[in-house]
Amino acid sequence: YDMDNCADNKLIMDGLLSAQLSMSSFRTRFQTWMFGQSIEQPYQVQVWDNRLEAIQRLLRYGERTLKNRPLAGRETATNEVNITESLDP
Repeated sequence: YDMDNCADNKLIMDGLLSAQLSMSSFRTRFQTWMFGQSIEQPYQVQVWDNRLEAIQRLLRYGERTLKNRPLAGRETATNEVNITESLDP
């Protein structure tokens, strides 16, 4: 298997995990910071919280995608379909 690809994947995964931890910590602090604002403008605070949730979902998606990525030299994952197989001339 490709050692460079493995090292790249580890760096990417480390970055994703670091971003997830930072985002989780930020969201916890965000609730505290926005307490007063949530009384005056609850909709605005909810919008920002929804945006933070969307970022967290994207980070989780990136993590899942990286974990499910086939390694170089290995057959494609079973959940992937090779569409060229059925396209005989």
